[in-house]
Formats: sequence, structure tokens, C-alpha cells
Amino acid sequence: MSTTRQEEFAAQEAEQVVEPAGRSPRPAEADVERSIVLLIERGQRGQAIGLMMSAYGEAIGRFFARRVARQEWVDDLTQETFVRAMQGLSGFRGEARVKTWLTRIAYNVMCTAHNHRSRAQEGRARYHEHQQAS
Repeated sequence: MSTTRQEEFAAQEAEQVVEPAGRSPRPAEADVERSIVLLIERGQRGQAIGLMMSAYGEAIGRFFARRVARQEWVDDLTQETFVRAMQGLSGFRGEARVKTWLTRIAYNVMCTAHNHRSRAQEGRARYHEHQQAS
């Protein structure tokens, strides 16, 4: 079986696995993790991100869906998570599982988005106060 075919098979298997919290990855997910790490080590960034998206995209989307109010934010934040993962791929050291690493990136993306929205709301409120005072 070719490497690409193995990766596709591993990604399909991972989509069917739901991992209980706090446990080691199940065999299919462990295969996906190994495939992703191997792709990163080989410098095949696009393929590594593609496999991450197919294996963990839905889980990252669910992470956001439980925490934000609007579906379009879920999609945007999920996309931003994978953009940042691609940008930070060279910093992945393999000390944590790929899914854990992605979830941490997702958390940071969510915090950044919240801070930006909060600052924007404060700015609008100050603008309206200024307009009313004028």
C-alpha cells in the first residue's frame, strides 16, 4: 500500500474513532498521529495539514461549537486554527499528541478572537458615547 493510500486509510479510520477524554489514542488514531508526525519530519507540510484537517477538523469544529454563539464563527475559527497550525508546523516537537497541539492552538485562536471582539465592542461603545456627548 502506498504512503498516500495508507494516510487516506488512516484518516478514514480516525474519523470513525471517538476518543474518551484522558486516554491514549486508539490504534486508528495512533496510526494517524504517526502518519502526521512522519509527514512533518519529511517536510511535507501540505500533506500533514491535509491529514490533520481530515482527521481532526470535525473535532476542532465541535470544540468551537460548544464555546461560541454563531456558526459562522465556528467555521472561521476552525479555519484560522489550521492556518496557524500550518504557520507553526516547524515548532511542533512531538512532545504532545497532534490532537492536543491542535486543541491548544484552537484555544489560543478563540482567546485572540474574543479579545479582538471585546476591544472592537469597547471602541464602538466609546464612539457612541462620544457621539451622544457631542
